[in-house]
Amino acid sequence: MKYFYLFLVLALFSCKGVKVINTKYIKKIPKNYLTYSLPTNIIHIDVEVTETKNLSGPYHDFAEKLLGIKNVIKSDFDEYIISDINVNTISRPDTNNTFFVTSHCYNKLNYINTNEQNILSGINNLDNSNLNGTINNKYFTNNLPDSNAKFYELTQKDIINTKTDTVWKQVKIDTNFTKIPVQRKTTDTLTFDELAQNAAHHVLRIRKRLFKLLSGAYKNTPNISSINEVIAELKNEEKQYLELFIGKSFSSQKHYHFYFTPSLSDIDKKIEIAMFNKSAGFTSLENNNNIPIYIEINNTNSTKHLNDAFLKLKKARKNKSIIYRIPENIIVNFIYGDELLYEKQIQISQLGILSNLPKTYLSKKYSIKFNQETGNINSVILNKN
Repeated sequence: MKYFYLFLVLALFSCKGVKVINTKYIKKIPKNYLTYSLPTNIIHIDVEVTETKNLSGPYHDFAEKLLGIKNVIKSDFDEYIISDINVNTISRPDTNNTFFVTSHCYNKLNYINTNEQNILSGINNLDNSNLNGTINNKYFTNNLPDSNAKFYELTQKDIINTKTDTVWKQVKIDTNFTKIPVQRKTTDTLTFDELAQNAAHHVLRIRKRLFKLLSGAYKNTPNISSINEVIAELKNEEKQYLELFIGKSFSSQKHYHFYFTPSLSDIDKKIEIAMFNKSAGFTSLENNNNIPIYIEINNTNSTKHLNDAFLKLKKARKNKSIIYRIPENIIVNFIYGDELLYEKQIQISQLGILSNLPKTYLSKKYSIKFNQETGNINSVILNKN
């Protein structure tokens, strides 16, 4: 019997942990294994561009002459500005850090948790609530309706001008010729100048009505409950008529999405990701009016103090514990030409270092949760049971 106990003790002490092998170095697939991957991070840059369309009014040449308004829009043109930037990260499995896990010590390791992408999410932990980002389309837009591009004339005056002229017609009465008056009506459409004059007069009439309404010059005025609606309607009509002279502008937003996977070779470099033109927006063309957009990755060296041995891949061949990642903190700069538009500090998994989970925590006594975005430890909980 004592030999049986000795064999059991030797077996337990010979079971030192689990064996973790990087799939790059595997020569033969083991019979019993689990697999997991560490995350790699893609930088997702969401750039909001505001597009402003400026339309000249049909009567812009008469704005100063008829209404005394200068500096109106005289020709159609578009303007583009970068109005907002947001940077976040998306995790994907790191093909350079995918591992086989084997163990004959069932008391050492209960189970390994991974998410739907096989990224390590926990040990002896069923909580898989940490979600991964999704890839969006290259851009989407929320343009305003096309009705903003229309100009309206609401005047009730007829654009057809009717004239009555008196002409003399020569008729023969008996043997004598005599002239008698005859009225002749002619119709013609108003000239462009006359249409502009009518529109300008309509603006002035509206202003006169507003002044009388606000000053109490009218004997009969709308009741208090509706007077604000009347004023708002008159101001809206004035605005629409003024647009015939001064033009109109309306804006919409487009969101462009850029994706960049940083590596160690990208540190402290400016990398061009697009060209931008204030008259055309994002473009792939190169000319003097286009300004390059750069992304710059600056390392904070937050993991430099840790042991460099974690960076040696040969360690992955001999590991007897779970390998996880300690991410690096970096600063992402979004640069337009020479102008810094946006700066944010984020964590990037693949720029960090590999570390080993202490063997003690492989016990069923512990529940461990990993961050699926960065690969680092989120929490270590001692189970009560």
